[in-house]
Amino acid sequence: MGNSEVAVPGLPMIDRATIADLLANIQDWESAIRHEKWCRAIQDGKFSFGAEECSYSPIGQGSWLMEAFGVEEPNFADPRDRHPYLPNFLTSNWKLFHDALLAHQSFVMQELLPKYQIVLN
Repeated sequence: MGNSEVAVPGLPMIDRATIADLLANIQDWESAIRHEKWCRAIQDGKFSFGAEECSYSPIGQGSWLMEAFGVEEPNFADPRDRHPYLPNFLTSNWKLFHDALLAHQSFVMQELLPKYQIVLN
């Protein structure tokens, strides 16, 4: 296991322990159930930042898609589906989350797995 302090500087030990416990014990097959349990832990104040409201809207009002694209549900499969560029797109949660996913995928495929002589195409 790597040094998590490098990836997440300043993460309190109590939060590391909480995350490890949740990862080890939330093993439900359905993602909606896992999400509900993580939200419950946040709402119950299990983390050092205290109890916080936790909600998720996959589409429509309050969703990251709506924030980033200004429409309820963009049709990414249709190349004719065009939307005006919104000034906050580059700083939207949707864009930043997808940037983080790409960075994580790159790290896993180009650094982590090759370190263990595992190569993926």
